[in-house]
Amino acid sequence: MKEIPVKFNTSGLTLLSSPVEEILDGVASLGIYITDLERKVVFWNRAAEEITGYSRDDIVGSSCKDDILCHVDRHGRGLCASEVCPLYRCMVTNDARRLSTFVFAKKKDGTRVPVIISVSPIRDNEGRAIGGMEIFQEAVAEAQQWQLAREVQHRFFPDPALISKLAPIGYDYCPADEIGGDLFSFFPVKNGLVAGVILDVSGHGTASALMVSFIRSTLFEFQQHQIEKPSGVLKYLAERYEAFNVRSHHFTAQAFVYNPSTCDLILSNAGHPLPVIIDANGVPTMLDLGDGGPPIGLFGETEFSDFSVRLKGCRIVFYSDGIIESKSPSGRRIEEEGLRDMCSETYSMKPAAAAKELVKRAFAYAESADPQDDMTAIVLDGVPQ
Repeated sequence: MKEIPVKFNTSGLTLLSSPVEEILDGVASLGIYITDLERKVVFWNRAAEEITGYSRDDIVGSSCKDDILCHVDRHGRGLCASEVCPLYRCMVTNDARRLSTFVFAKKKDGTRVPVIISVSPIRDNEGRAIGGMEIFQEAVAEAQQWQLAREVQHRFFPDPALISKLAPIGYDYCPADEIGGDLFSFFPVKNGLVAGVILDVSGHGTASALMVSFIRSTLFEFQQHQIEKPSGVLKYLAERYEAFNVRSHHFTAQAFVYNPSTCDLILSNAGHPLPVIIDANGVPTMLDLGDGGPPIGLFGETEFSDFSVRLKGCRIVFYSDGIIESKSPSGRRIEEEGLRDMCSETYSMKPAAAAKELVKRAFAYAESADPQDDMTAIVLDGVPQ
């Protein structure tokens, strides 16, 4: 986005030059507003009036922090008074960006309208941010399509109420975009055992979500095989993926078979981050699964090993790498050490609540408008059923 000529004094941005104001006011269908560094609105164009119902007199001179527009993101967070507001973040980082998901603005009549937004800092001649511009466009039809896609993908995940009857287990999932490339499946097998699979397709967004759809259908077919070892799940996925002949993506995975009566757990790994096991005293460690196997789709068919764990009295946490790779604004990642701390701090919570809290904390750590990658957490307690 090119720099915008502005008039400003020593206190910062005050007013657009008249020719530029006229140009921006004539832009059709694109709402445009500009704020100073304190988030006070100094310009509000005609299209912004049409989209929201708020006139220029209603908005100009007020602050975004007054929450007059009450912007809410798809995660339900209020943005206008927060530090994760995209416009605020672009001024702080002095960097433009376009959000990959929707923001919901509150119109003057009280209804919500989904909008697609782009944000950019406005810079002075020395490159310093002296204000910010947000461009937004109504996206009702697009939001409805993505809502449907999101609902379909969430159906790929197990019903929390049903799986909690099989074992003391809970999970939470938050994609980086409207849809993503993580998947968790949990289902009963023979002799009272249950099996689970967590996987993470490379990348995120639409392409990864389509690969998840294929893998989910493959897992559904495999449930009829009544498996005994998790290595068999991974081998079957590798064979089917090889036959599918897709070379643009690969995925990491962990499979496990659990005995709810004895709390015996068997795991197999395909390049996925090591799970965390928390002992009866709440002390977390990374569970060593040896060499395991490589991510599926990198080297064709391969062999996978099985590892036995006595889970009674303990807790195990599976997760996708979006959690440990979540970065703070300074660039520091959570890493395994940070995850272990979070697991220890959430040890007293029930599995479902603990999983939700882990994802919530990883998201909050990034202080970003959306997660930097898909995030999934699964918590299983070794309590005999």
